[in-house]
Amino acid sequence: MASFTKTPSEHRATARRVPEKIRERMPQAELDYRAKHVDKLEAGAPHGEAGNAIRAYAAVLLRSIPVAEFAEQYKHFGEVGQNAGPDVAFNMRAAQAELTEANAYPPGLRDAVERRLAGKGGLHTELDDGKLDEIAGIPREPMAKARTDLERKQAALLEEIRALRRRRGI
Repeated sequence: MASFTKTPSEHRATARRVPEKIRERMPQAELDYRAKHVDKLEAGAPHGEAGNAIRAYAAVLLRSIPVAEFAEQYKHFGEVGQNAGPDVAFNMRAAQAELTEANAYPPGLRDAVERRLAGKGGLHTELDDGKLDEIAGIPREPMAKARTDLERKQAALLEEIRALRRRRGI
């Protein structure tokens, strides 16, 4: 669960505007990035109608479901539509369109996460791989733990080899 208290102080007020039911399903990296992006949009918003449109878009950005959840639902609707009759396929395309219309994400984020989830990499200009993996919901902890265990075992084996060489005088 993402917490606005963990968001950098300059973006905390914006992060607080994300509905709690969305925030509790969102990775911290995504909350931080969205808040930063919305602050940037709102800071550059002009007065008048154009500014109102930007602020309305920013509100949609803040209330959108987590991007990994969006990608999973969108993919699911597509798969169901492909494997069904024409009526169901039409309904699934309509569900995809409704999902897309109801949610918005900072430029490039959705594509990068979808590529990451498909195992094709996925680059983003403002997010490093670790943050992008966190947003996509790709666990990094198991790999880090496995790497640490492997390094510990390798060190133990090297020590055994050195001890054996000392005993044999090699």
